Amino acid sequence: MTRMHVELHPKQVWGLIGIDGDSADAVLRMLSTVDSHPMPNVIIENPVNGHAHAGFGITTPINVTNYGSRRAVRYGLSIEEALRRAVGGDPSYPGRLIKNPFHSRWITHFLHDKTSTLNQFGAILTAAGHMPGRGWHNQRRREPVGYSRNETLFHMVRRFAYREMRHHWGDAEGYRAAVAKHVAILNADFPIPLGGNELGHISGSISDWTINYSRMWNDGPAAYDAAFSAIQAARGRKGGAARGVVQVADRERRLALLKEVF
Repeated sequence: MTRMHVELHPKQVWGLIGIDGDSADAVLRMLSTVDSHPMPNVIIENPVNGHAHAGFGITTPINVTNYGSRRAVRYGLSIEEALRRAVGGDPSYPGRLIKNPFHSRWITHFLHDKTSTLNQFGAILTAAGHMPGRGWHNQRRREPVGYSRNETLFHMVRRFAYREMRHHWGDAEGYRAAVAKHVAILNADFPIPLGGNELGHISGSISDWTINYSRMWNDGPAAYDAAFSAIQAARGRKGGAARGVVQVADRERRLALLKEVF
């Protein structure tokens, strides 16, 4: 209670969405909710410059461990981005720390104790036009902060892990080391890197699943080569069909031009 900043919630569950307002009228923006966004549960204001943190309670906290729903995490990130847009919040705020509402340095406004589901948040924010488009997650991965770092690492390393297994048949420990190394390399590119424990969870989850449940890993290089050949053949057929459509369209276009000439 003596700290000026505290964690929003435990690392395993995401139950409070935090937004950072860096403008002098941040509190007014957070309170102006008519046809715009849900009312925050709490606003914690810096009386010197007017900057403030807002907290929005989620009815059912999101499990952000490797056993949680990736879809729920993605939807939660979209809600967080929509709330940020609604109040003009800082896009680089990582969402881990919030001003301590009981510290004497801040002015705290406890507004209500009701929570909302992600769908309730989404309905209001969609109607107000704040929800990001479908391609927003891919754009966010270029400069991820907060929980999107976990999502970005998981999906990038997952694709790497499928390709990397062909170099480690029968060598589970070597495979685990290669995946962990790749996780560390990608993490170093983040503006705010993840901690070692989170990196271990991500690399361990991917390696464990591949070794224990992947048919390609358990069946060996023959199955891998067969799957690779099938994928390449399917891509070739798809490309050939596309070229055929283009050739037919080109032939019809030239016939139409000839008819006009003659």
